Formats: sequence, C-alpha cells, structure tokens
Amino acid sequence: MRHSAKTIKGMVERFLKRNMTTSKLQSLYNELPAQGKVNLLTELMPYALPKQPTQVDMSIEKLDDKDLNTLYLQVMEGVQTLPQAFAAPLLIPETITNDKQQQPNEPDRDSY
Repeated sequence: MRHSAKTIKGMVERFLKRNMTTSKLQSLYNELPAQGKVNLLTELMPYALPKQPTQVDMSIEKLDDKDLNTLYLQVMEGVQTLPQAFAAPLLIPETITNDKQQQPNEPDRDSY
C-alpha cells in the first residue's frame, strides 16, 4: 500500500516514516503537560478503538400498532422455538395475525 512519493499522500507517508518513530512519539508525549497528554490520547483514540454504535431511543410507547404486533409475533415465535425445559408452551392469541388485527368477539369479515 505504498504510494508514490510524487503524490501528496505518498509525501506525507514518507515524512511520517522518517520522523515518527515509537521512541520519538514517546519522547514527545513525555514532554507534554497533563492536559496535552489527555488531548493527544483523545485525538488518537479513534484510530485505535472502534467507534461505538449510537444509542437508538427505542421505547415501546413510540411503536405504532402494526410494529407492536410484528414485535409481539417475533417474540412469540422465538419463545416457542426455545427448548421445552426453558419455556412453558405459549399460544399466540387468535386476535393477532401477521396481516391484520381483529377485535375480540368481532366476526371475521373475510368469512362472509
């Protein structure tokens, strides 16, 4: 992945290789005041540590009925696939289906 010395990137790579050895970096770091050390470490961290995913605010209160039903069905399917030693048998209520939600005691309009 060596770049030509004629490109900007190649020139920067060559400069860094010649001037930035581990001992030189350590010497520069040792000479920094405490705040300078913190700043340097903070600046270098993104190059050494993976970025953490951003937090997504997912609360059940913010889901609409369709998303709640989908979530419910996925949870129930997952629970039913657990070994019987870990889960009591659970049944998905008849009022919830993949495509629609019926009110209890309301006739199915598709059956007419």
